[in-house]
Amino acid sequence: MTEHVFWRDILNYFKYFCSGCSTIFNIILIVLVFFRSPKSLGAYKYLMIYISAFDLYYSLWDAATEPIVYSYGSAFTVFRNCKNSIFNREISFYIVLIYCGCFTFSLACFGVHFVYRYGTLNNSFRERYLSGKRVIIIFLIPVIYGCWWGVISGIMFHYDDYTDAYLKTAIQTDFGYDIEDISTMVIFFYLPDENGSLHPHWQALATMSNVWFMSFTSMFCVGYCGINCYRSISKALAATQTQSKAAKTLQHQLFNALVIQTLIPSVLMYLPLFFVFALPIFGINIPYASSCISATISLYTAIDPLPSMFIIKTYRKAIISTICSVDHAKNFCYRGSHKSTVVVHIFSAR
Repeated sequence: MTEHVFWRDILNYFKYFCSGCSTIFNIILIVLVFFRSPKSLGAYKYLMIYISAFDLYYSLWDAATEPIVYSYGSAFTVFRNCKNSIFNREISFYIVLIYCGCFTFSLACFGVHFVYRYGTLNNSFRERYLSGKRVIIIFLIPVIYGCWWGVISGIMFHYDDYTDAYLKTAIQTDFGYDIEDISTMVIFFYLPDENGSLHPHWQALATMSNVWFMSFTSMFCVGYCGINCYRSISKALAATQTQSKAAKTLQHQLFNALVIQTLIPSVLMYLPLFFVFALPIFGINIPYASSCISATISLYTAIDPLPSMFIIKTYRKAIISTICSVDHAKNFCYRGSHKSTVVVHIFSAR
């Protein structure tokens, strides 16, 4: 048990670190979008602020509630220890539900991000789906996904005497927690019959089809709109001379940022989610593996703002300019004004 407790503590410290990084990076990005966005960015900046604000909230909620993702036997669980919490077991269950709802909220954000970017490149698509008040749907879909999964999970996956008895020994062995001190959302993929033979739990599988649908629609939007964004940008850059150089450069920068922002959730959220659900389906017990998704989610919220900050030129220049100004002030105080001027010129040349 000592080894598991050590791993749990390491995981918590890592999540605190990621939460701190996420807070700093997302606040910086929000400030950059507000004050340093190029005019051609248009309403897209509001979507960037929306997603960054959510990432900031998600990381803080994660660090404050300390949820643990865990699979054991045929069960997949998300739980938190409420022994030393001001919230009792029942309220802690709803805290876990909010965390789970945030996950599907983030899945929807991936998709709508690409849908909006495609709309900025395809006039007919934009006029049909994103013009006028229709654009509000882009901001509502993540909220709908988050509430949808949170409500369904609360109805279908509440802990009870059976789940407590099933998980009691495993939780005590792997985490050192008493089952009465944790609040858990439990999904059973298989249930035993009167003879002890396991059979698919069709009600749970039917409920899980909702989150699988959300994951599929998110990945479809990313794939379909991403490919079409690439084609649209390639055609526009090759066929027209009417677009300004600044606008072309910005489109390239935004697309490059999106490519990286696609790879980040694919590696840190889609793939871990697949393996975490696959473990209980095949009855594989790897406590460390199942808890890793908590770490990857925390890491995702920390590094997600970085592509936009450093790929979009105006934001990158603002960051470098700020760093150089601070460096200039330090050099002026400690090394003299001449050396600081040289440093500024070097960075400006870059």
